[in-house]
Amino acid sequence: MDPLFRNCAGQQGLITSPYRLLVPLFVSIALLLGLWTATARANGWEHFAVPYTALLEALSFDDPGTRTKAAESLAVRGDLSGTEAILDALARPEPDPDVRQSFYNALGRLGHLESLEVLTTCFDEEDRDELQSTCARALGGIGSDPAVETLGGLVNADISIRVRAGAIDGLGLAGSDLAVEVLEDALLSGQGGASLRPRLIASLGRTQNERAAEPLLKALKDANSPRQQAPIIRALAGVASPRSVPALSAILETTVDPGLRILTTIALVTSGEGAVAPALTSLLDDPQPAVQFAAARGLQNLKDETTGPALLAFANNTYTEINTLLETGGAANAAEIIGLASLLEPVLQGLADFYAPATTTLFIDLAGLETARDATANPLSPALSNALYQMRRIAVFGLGYTDSEDAFAVLTGNQGAGSRDKRLRALSARSLGVLEHEGSVTALIQLLEDEAAEVRWAAADALGRLPSSGQIAPLIGRLSDRDGRVRTLSAGALGLLGAEDAVVALNEIAANDTSESARKAAALALEQIRRN
Repeated sequence: MDPLFRNCAGQQGLITSPYRLLVPLFVSIALLLGLWTATARANGWEHFAVPYTALLEALSFDDPGTRTKAAESLAVRGDLSGTEAILDALARPEPDPDVRQSFYNALGRLGHLESLEVLTTCFDEEDRDELQSTCARALGGIGSDPAVETLGGLVNADISIRVRAGAIDGLGLAGSDLAVEVLEDALLSGQGGASLRPRLIASLGRTQNERAAEPLLKALKDANSPRQQAPIIRALAGVASPRSVPALSAILETTVDPGLRILTTIALVTSGEGAVAPALTSLLDDPQPAVQFAAARGLQNLKDETTGPALLAFANNTYTEINTLLETGGAANAAEIIGLASLLEPVLQGLADFYAPATTTLFIDLAGLETARDATANPLSPALSNALYQMRRIAVFGLGYTDSEDAFAVLTGNQGAGSRDKRLRALSARSLGVLEHEGSVTALIQLLEDEAAEVRWAAADALGRLPSSGQIAPLIGRLSDRDGRVRTLSAGALGLLGAEDAVVALNEIAANDTSESARKAAALALEQIRRN
């Protein structure tokens, strides 16, 4: 079992259903699409806590480790003076090769043209290939045409393969049309040889330049096994070009390799807007849950109303399956229910975003979901409760966009404003404001008295967006609420409503409230009232 999922489950061996693939898929999608960007490498310092002048001075400290840390922090800070200071440190010169390597790396991350000369002459002055390789990658951070031309010469030179690999990486970082051209020539001519071919492919994807799609598609056409196709498809995901759609769709029609199908679906999601909708819609019926999830997430992001019927059909079928599992086993079926809920979430969010009126009935059903329907002890019961809550949350959110009398009844009933869960009461307040039903103001005024502060402030915020004057007096009353955020949002609502009756109370808040945000909101509200 995947260790990541085992940790999420809380106990080894609990989950054996195919839906266990979904958790590592979340990580895979983030990594493949570059959505999960790692923070700067930890060096024991808070990068922005150390005074900038202290970092500059630390470049000349006796301790090599301190000099290295200072360079890393300067790279994170991104200031031009950091480049100048590192260049000065190299010119002193810097005796420690490991520190020099950190300096070169920092220059690349800073990306200023002032570093071009030092990074270019590095190949003559440094005799260690790991330093030359670092300089090559750093030149990619500079990204100028002269830097790219230097890197192109290195790719084809009779030098260490480590330096050539660094140059290829640098071209991927540069990302310019010229960099793509150099990488394309090297890939299609076979200059990199078998050992560097995967790196050339990865760097073409790393450019995120649509022009890189053409050489990658040519390479994909010649690939004849999942092992050869996978790195090319991964690179196409980074390029995100609509030109990739036909080739990726063709692979999905022919391959049965599970890993390749997941990877291709992810690449398809990134490769075009409306052009991918039909292919993604068909993948909702794929036998692999991971493929279904990636397709559902892609359709959610497209916000294409033409996909609404297919998404709604999928959602209804999945809900029926979940409900059957709840009725027949409850917590005993927790693993499978959690997996199905993971599939359903992006679909429901998409329906809420652009197909809500047609989804009213399903949202109403989901809003009434209970947690476990039996008392079976199961370590997954908390995860099951959370999965059901997430579906209820999206349903209550979506009901606000349905323009439905039935939705109002749910939002003001036990599944909404009367729920035992304060989070759902707060969300119901928000949805009542969006729904703009004739009874919304009255319902929201009642929620201003809720015991939970987050419900009161959600109600205040919603009331500020409804065209009525009946809420002004209750909102003025909330200006004395014990919670500062309630006072803040009540003041903001009164400003939006242009409530002249609130001027005296708002002046008091603006002058004396203990909450800075409340004082600012009151001052802004007074300005809005004056403008009206």
